[in-house]
Amino acid sequence: MHMTTASVINGYHPTNAATAPPVWTGAVALAAEQRVFAAGSTGGSCHEITAGIVRLERVTAAGQRRIIRLAGPGDLIGQEALLRQPCRNDAVACTPVLLRRVALPPAGHSPQGHLPSALVQRWQHTLDASEFWSAEVSAGNARRRMLQLLAQLHNHRDDRGLVWCPKRDQMADTLHLTVETCSRVLSALRREQVLTLVPTRLARVDAARLADALAQADR
Repeated sequence: MHMTTASVINGYHPTNAATAPPVWTGAVALAAEQRVFAAGSTGGSCHEITAGIVRLERVTAAGQRRIIRLAGPGDLIGQEALLRQPCRNDAVACTPVLLRRVALPPAGHSPQGHLPSALVQRWQHTLDASEFWSAEVSAGNARRRMLQLLAQLHNHRDDRGLVWCPKRDQMADTLHLTVETCSRVLSALRREQVLTLVPTRLARVDAARLADALAQADR
């Protein structure tokens, strides 16, 4: 299993995993813009996203919103609950979302030996995704950042091949850019037919043109 320094949390190491499969305790359906959990909240649940997009965000000391990353089907959110720690970020549904709860370890028990290995692998994937968003999606010039965001959204395209398209201010808060810069770069990519906007906050991404644009941006 791939490891990073973030893999060890409060003394829990992913190799200390039980072999039983995860236990799911219930399903949750949320509307767009409905909050899943709030930063600092405790007593919640870890969830797997089965449909839709959720954004993880926080407010800085200066009062600015920062979107840490977007999560989609197969991703875990709220894994702090597995360690009975407060949530680090706000989680808000970007689209209609379906979640399923992960059963927590028995009360009074530490996670060691109680978290199924399959769940730990999902946890590791979440850590890797967080590192990627920090290192790639919010790094480089404005065009490269927007292309990386589109690539991540394309990974969570629906059955019709459409992706959820964030509002300009949400793009700005994700990419650490101004709204004006996001609008300018997005307009250029539309002219290049990297993406085509569809009504009701959706877009179609041309995967080949996106790949070519990313390759050029990385030169």
